[in-house]
Amino acid sequence: MKQGYKKIFWGFLITIFNINLGPINILPNFLGYLIIGSGLNLIQNEFANINFKTANKASNFLLLYSIFAYIIFSMIFNDGYQYKNIIETGVFVFGSSISLIMVFNIFSGTIELYMNKEQRIYADNLENTQKVYTILNFIGLLLIASSINISNEVYNLVSVLYLFVIQLYFAIVISKISKTFNEDLIEP
Repeated sequence: MKQGYKKIFWGFLITIFNINLGPINILPNFLGYLIIGSGLNLIQNEFANINFKTANKASNFLLLYSIFAYIIFSMIFNDGYQYKNIIETGVFVFGSSISLIMVFNIFSGTIELYMNKEQRIYADNLENTQKVYTILNFIGLLLIASSINISNEVYNLVSVLYLFVIQLYFAIVISKISKTFNEDLIEP
């Protein structure tokens, strides 16, 4: 279990950070989704659950979607294209919505895993975290989606930073979940 959650953590970090060397993205999102999917597979091998299966399907969809988006934006749309920002925002919001579904199912599957291992306290805490994350992420998506109509650079920057912090929050939660499988209370 621990190894699966570690892969989800590292895969998610890859999707958060875009490190470019000139025009080349060193850590493309599809690599992150591939690692998240392999982590979900590891967890599913030990605890078969519909939520992990759904999260894995979302991860696989995002893998293909990010490859498609990367090709479209790097090859087809040049910087002079009139509607590039609108299309990029739409693609980002759609991908982030699917990512939210993936994360929600990872949380739901983990809650069921904790309940299966009779760890009610961990399950209750994660359920509260799931609610907070979902609401905060949804607000972030609304902020990003509304940035199409608000041409204010400060607003756009704050919206992106807000969503970035929320994504880091998920990574921290996954890291904490991974560590719970080190404790004597939860057997892997």
